[in-house]
Amino acid sequence: MIDICYDAQTSGGLLVAIADSVTDDFLKALHSEGISTAAVIGRVLGKGSGVVHIKTDGSRKIPSPKLVKPAVKPAPTKQQLQEPSTEPQAEEVPCCADAVTSAGPGTEEGADITQIKAKFIDFLGSASSPHGLDAYTKQAMAIALSVATRCEPCLKMHLKKAKEKGFTQDEIDEAAWMGISFGGPPTMVFYEQLKNS
Repeated sequence: MIDICYDAQTSGGLLVAIADSVTDDFLKALHSEGISTAAVIGRVLGKGSGVVHIKTDGSRKIPSPKLVKPAVKPAPTKQQLQEPSTEPQAEEVPCCADAVTSAGPGTEEGADITQIKAKFIDFLGSASSPHGLDAYTKQAMAIALSVATRCEPCLKMHLKKAKEKGFTQDEIDEAAWMGISFGGPPTMVFYEQLKNS
């Protein structure tokens, strides 16, 4: 089913919308020219809402994407924090990764703690990545949960990521108000103080 979502510029596919009355002739012409995979993939039933629904019978299996392990980086210096980064950022690095990646003492016990932290970061990355829920939905959830738990670094990062993904301010506010509805008045004050930072 992922194939249906491919963009023509990246996959070489082509989506054509034609009148139902000429579909059979059009397919026969394509097949006779050697384009054996040409097929009807859907029909326009009326004006849409902008939401695309894809159905499958599950007969064609596509392997699950491999999760990329987030890189563990040393904490940035004050100067690095003030300078704009030129490095590409990983899309779904967990927001609290920096808080749990500081190295432990140079002992066997410290090494065990480092391994535990690394596994926790793997878990955060996996939980943040799209699976059954798409990245857009998970981003809205991350805003709501950042507000509900009043995690300032998380909220700042997720507000930035939401804007980069094309969220409107109304969508961001709606997600935040879900968190506020669970967290009560202190979360409302928290969000209002940080939403434009």
